Formats: sequence, structure tokens, C-alpha cells
Amino acid sequence: MTNMPENHKTTHDSYTAVFPLDIESIMFIQMGIQIPSSTDTSPVISQVNALIDKYPTHIDTAIHSEDKDTVNVLFLCYFKDIKVYDEWRNSPKIMTFLNGNHTISGRFGLSFEAFRIFIDEFETTHSSNSQRDGVSHFTPLEVSKKHEYWGAMRDRIPASVHQSFPGSNKKITVSTTEDKTFVHLPKNSCFIRTVQDLTDVSAEEKKLYEEMIRPVLHRGVQHLATDSNSGCLAIKGVEEVNTAGDKKDIHSVLAYFQSLDHLEQWSKSHKTHLSIYGTYFKLLKEQENKTSIRLWHEVCLLDDDRTEIFYLRCKSNTGLLRNV
Repeated sequence: MTNMPENHKTTHDSYTAVFPLDIESIMFIQMGIQIPSSTDTSPVISQVNALIDKYPTHIDTAIHSEDKDTVNVLFLCYFKDIKVYDEWRNSPKIMTFLNGNHTISGRFGLSFEAFRIFIDEFETTHSSNSQRDGVSHFTPLEVSKKHEYWGAMRDRIPASVHQSFPGSNKKITVSTTEDKTFVHLPKNSCFIRTVQDLTDVSAEEKKLYEEMIRPVLHRGVQHLATDSNSGCLAIKGVEEVNTAGDKKDIHSVLAYFQSLDHLEQWSKSHKTHLSIYGTYFKLLKEQENKTSIRLWHEVCLLDDDRTEIFYLRCKSNTGLLRNV
């Protein structure tokens, strides 16, 4: 069943990722290094990149802070080949590192959030065909009519034709070892990475973004982070950086939801998202319907049996630990 209105016509082109038939699933991991906020991030980035090596198909690096005392350096890694991921994950140096033994200078916390994403339970949308966003680094984009209406996100998930992905009433559960806290997600929870790329934006448009978009986006993130009824399990705003730790003018929000329904309900009906949506179109109007801001997101369904999520020596407000 489709949510697309009859005779639907789009006003702007939008693109979505298309995978070769021989790719059934990919791996995505968020590996975080939690260090004191006074620590220089560039040595950490270079040391972890050397550890990660060239196994991932693509890596983005970002930073964010959950409080004034710590900073988290995030490595967002995509593997288009599950076998390559397994080889990397089971290599002695990675096993040693993920068990808390490492050569990185200084004491730090480690978060590891890995999930196998089945392509038929995954969707993307991109405002441009730049081939430099997330999975588009290794798979093509094509124009999609499935946008500019409520329910388009679900329609872009191939398996939604025959599945509704009902959410579970179960909460996050944990198990522990001596050092690690493992987090187990409820069935049919979901994850979204949504990005605003200002790399090619003029100073004038960037000023409009800072004045108009960023405040309402921040309010949306704060609402989801604090409202226990929203169905948001964890959320963080991050700033992408280069290998030297310098910011790149790319802003991401990474969030887990109890279900696809919860994400849809917030998007469709809550005032904080409607404000984001409406303010973006006000910005467009200010610029005669033209913008150099590149927007994109990726959404996937998750299940505990294809995720590995744990925290080692992290503060209790880190990631999914906040809701445990």
C-alpha cells in the first residue's frame, strides 16, 4: 500500500540510493571515543583512523558533546561487504581494541553501535545528486517521486509494500560484563541519520541558516531528547570534521526511535518538526526558491539480532545509556 496521493507531482527533484541486486545488506557502525573536553582531538582521529585501516568502504568523522566536561569523537563507518566487516571486526587488533586494550594515548570511554542494514528495510533521500553523502559514496542515486508528501519515507522502504513494521512495547534492555554494558533494542526500532551540508553555501545563506534553521532544529532535538513520550530512544547533534579535527560545515542529527511509527508521528504532527519544515520553506522564499544547502537522510529498521551495541567506561548519559 502506498501513501502517495493520486496524481502527485513534485516541485523539486529528490534522489534516492539504488543498490545492485547482489547487495542484500550493508554494515554501519558508530564508534565513539569519549575524552576530556580539554583533549586535542586530532591525535585521536589519526590514531583511530590508523587502527580502522582501509576496511570500511567509507568513513565520516564527527564530534559532539553531551556535557561540558567531555567530547565524543565519532567514526561513522560504512561497509558494503559484510564479509569484509566480519574480517575487520574479528581481526586481532580490533578485538583487542574493543576489549579495552589499546595503544591510543590517554584514558577514554568507548562506544560501539553496529548494525547490519538490510537494503529492503532501508531508505535514503537526497536533495542533490552529488554522490558524496553516506551510502552514495558507493552506490548510485536516482530521481524519486516518493517525496513531498507525508508517508514518503515509509514508501521509500522497499519492504513496506508487504510489511508494516509494527513497533514493540518492550523497552531497551541491557546486559553487562565486567567492563561493558550491552544495549538490546526492541524489535522494529529504527535509526535515522539526517544531514544539513553547508559546504557550498554563500556567507549570506549561511547567515540565514544560522538565524532561521539552526534554532528550530535545536528545539526539535531538545524536545526528542527530553520527552519520554516521543518514542525517541537516543538523539545527538554532531558536527562533522576532517582528519585534523577541523569542522566541515556539515551538521548531522543521529537518532534512534522505538518504531518507524514514532518517527513518522513526530515528523508529521509535532510542532517542533513542523516548525523545522516550515522554516526551511521560509528560507527558500527568502532566496527565490533557490538554495545551496544540501539535505539528505538515511533511515533503517533495526532488530536486536543484527545489532551489536555496547559502551565501555562511558559516562551514564552517553548515547542509548541515557534511557537505560
